Amino acid sequence: MADFLAQHGYVVLKLAGEFSGAKSVCEFHETMDEFPEFRHAMKRHDPRVLGSFAALGNPGSLHNMYVRRLRSQAYTTAKPVLLQLARTHYPQHRFLSMGLDRMLFRVAGDKPMKETWHRDIPPQPHHQHHGLGVSRGTDSESDSDADSDADAMECAQACPSCQITFGGFINLGEHPQEFCCIPGTQVLDPCSLPHSGFAKVSVSPQEKERQACVTIPPGHMLIFFSTLLHEVRAKAFDYHLYRLFVCFMLAPHDTPDPFLAHMLSEQGLPLLPSGQRIPMYSPLHWTNHRDKLLAFSSKVVDAMVEHRRLMSCSGSKNEKGRVFRVVYQHMPSLKAAGLPLYPPYSAEEIALLTPQPLWQ
Repeated sequence: MADFLAQHGYVVLKLAGEFSGAKSVCEFHETMDEFPEFRHAMKRHDPRVLGSFAALGNPGSLHNMYVRRLRSQAYTTAKPVLLQLARTHYPQHRFLSMGLDRMLFRVAGDKPMKETWHRDIPPQPHHQHHGLGVSRGTDSESDSDADSDADAMECAQACPSCQITFGGFINLGEHPQEFCCIPGTQVLDPCSLPHSGFAKVSVSPQEKERQACVTIPPGHMLIFFSTLLHEVRAKAFDYHLYRLFVCFMLAPHDTPDPFLAHMLSEQGLPLLPSGQRIPMYSPLHWTNHRDKLLAFSSKVVDAMVEHRRLMSCSGSKNEKGRVFRVVYQHMPSLKAAGLPLYPPYSAEEIALLTPQPLWQ
């Protein structure tokens, strides 16, 4: 499995422990029903975030006990493969840690916005970015402004000073899910790349011929180099999608994220790899889909909304100066909002999120 990951840039693993799709879906919905950020009047299949990508943006989606148990299973599943990968291919990168990432609930029939071929370039010291990284971006088009020449930056081996980051997700539903990529196109030296975050790439006809659509069965986890060329297709399914995104890092040092302890104690949101904050809605919802935003905001508790004034307007409605009750685009931590916290993180949970030596 480690050699397959090194060669192709991705691998699909069966999640450690028992798995039942029906039980998982039930627990997924029970977890969403208990989010402190939302009013209990929400229906079972009501979206908990705006935007076609559908990765949740509330702190509860990262700190609830359901995903914390799943992260432990994911770590147990991934560790043997990443250990062998590091020993065989990247012996200077012997410290493993896991990042926090979000749940995804996409309603049947919803179609995500197409994302062109791109790399998710992790932050490195010269990018001047801090904060715990996660593996997915947003629906905002501003994520897609990185250098299109990134595909020319290939390296035969990992840079000894860089962190190697892996994205992926666990399929928590009852139906197969997909991941579209061009195998073997990962960049092993992200320090050579000029930007972090979402980097669009011009793909050659020869590369397109090599593209693959990988199937992730229920109860399985995808892991891929974050710099592997991949895309999100604008494809709808006739069933709901349930995921937990995952993020793993191999590093040449054991320096912990300086913001981790505070973020865990406050139960707040980490940053995206590009340095952006995790959103509940895109700027276009405020300008072009305000009715939809207001309807969604009516289901959010008062502690997670603001009163936002419309500074300009266009169209037939003259609403300039009007104040609207709107969910925070970037939610504060549960502690800052005065909402109930989930149980404190245990020493074992914190250890998963801090660099640990794979061997002595």
